[in-house]
Amino acid sequence: MIRHCPSKQPSYELLIDGVSMKFSYARNDIKLGDYGHLTHSEDFCCEGNLFGDLESLSLKANITPRQPKISERGGRQRESGVVRAYDCYPDDFEDLYKPLGLSLPSNDDFKPLLVSFSTRLTNRYLITGVIQCPPDPRESGSRTTHWYSIAKPFVWHRNDDHDDL
Repeated sequence: MIRHCPSKQPSYELLIDGVSMKFSYARNDIKLGDYGHLTHSEDFCCEGNLFGDLESLSLKANITPRQPKISERGGRQRESGVVRAYDCYPDDFEDLYKPLGLSLPSNDDFKPLLVSFSTRLTNRYLITGVIQCPPDPRESGSRTTHWYSIAKPFVWHRNDDHDDL
């Protein structure tokens, strides 16, 4: 996967199963497995979802989402359920309250699935991870937040001439 971090919106670093990954704030309607293109302002424009396509094509593949361990730099997880996500600037951060994450698997069923979609999804991006945080009861007016990570699978990376940007 070729990871992508939108440059026109802040991205925050978290450790996902001990691996540093960047996440960006998401609209509520972005889901794990969504695929599509990026607009000029680098907003994600969904064209479909791998899970939905599996059902409509009656494909049998085990692509059960994983629920990874989410922690902050240094592998720290606070007892309060708050995980601190850092921006590229050392003093800029977001506190995520009880983050719940889902990510795509990397098993033997999933890789061939990406290849099978490669002919019609050339030069498209894939939502590879999502995080949802419930409202923080310690902050009045707090609401549920959503975060996402996006990548371009290597097998979808063809004729990358930025026509979709």
